[in-house]
Amino acid sequence: MRGLVLAYHSQNCGGYDYGSNDHLAFERDLRAVLARDLPIVSLADIASALAAGLTAQLPDRFVAFSCDDGSLLDWRDYEHPRFGPQRSFANILREQVARHGLTGKGLLTAFVIASPVARRAIDEGCYGGAPLSHDDWWTEAAREGLLAIENHSWDHLHTVLPASLLPDGGAGNFHTVDNYPKADLQVRAAAEFIDEQLAATGQRTSLFAYPYGHASAFLAREYLPRYAHEHGVVGAFTTEQNFVDAGTRAFEIPRMVCGDAWRTHQQFAELLERLLGE
Repeated sequence: MRGLVLAYHSQNCGGYDYGSNDHLAFERDLRAVLARDLPIVSLADIASALAAGLTAQLPDRFVAFSCDDGSLLDWRDYEHPRFGPQRSFANILREQVARHGLTGKGLLTAFVIASPVARRAIDEGCYGGAPLSHDDWWTEAAREGLLAIENHSWDHLHTVLPASLLPDGGAGNFHTVDNYPKADLQVRAAAEFIDEQLAATGQRTSLFAYPYGHASAFLAREYLPRYAHEHGVVGAFTTEQNFVDAGTRAFEIPRMVCGDAWRTHQQFAELLERLLGE
């Protein structure tokens, strides 16, 4: 068994070509995966299989898709003030689902940031004040089921957060989440907030994506496995550039990020060949 978990950022739409626009990259990569008849598996199914030691239930080769930070562009089309219309990840996926007759829930997992204060700061500091980090689409997405809403921490320890929200520092470095109180805020409190927003759908979060891919030893080997009965996380995803296999730890699942692990469609095609050929 070998799988490739991919991550994109819908707020990355600063151009008209593959290398500068994750919407164009996502659409082209999705088509490439489907052209090779590779199964698309949900991140929830991967995490559950790894946690239970039931990886034989997964396809021999598979691909999984995710997106980070919870930008509105994950779900809704957007008119970029400079680069024009941007088709949402959801609509790109819907088109291919209809064309290829795909079935299943959570074919794209959207990892969202919980704190409304942090999300407002990110909008101001990263998007020129454009309201791209609202949570008003989470319930709609969860009801449809095409996108799964999952946990990307309380505040991402984002570099644009004011110092008053980061009394111990740590901006841009999730490795500083190295004790129970810090971890409980970033994981359990975040999950509870997101779950509250999803309450009407009856769905709850069960996955975590480490901000910046920073999977500290405390989080991955201590807090997440030891306190699973408190936070309910089944699997957690890094940004390690590696494939998923039967020996992958459930709280250290590798995930390759567009623009980092690969930058061109040719490089992505080479990733797929490695997945199929090894």
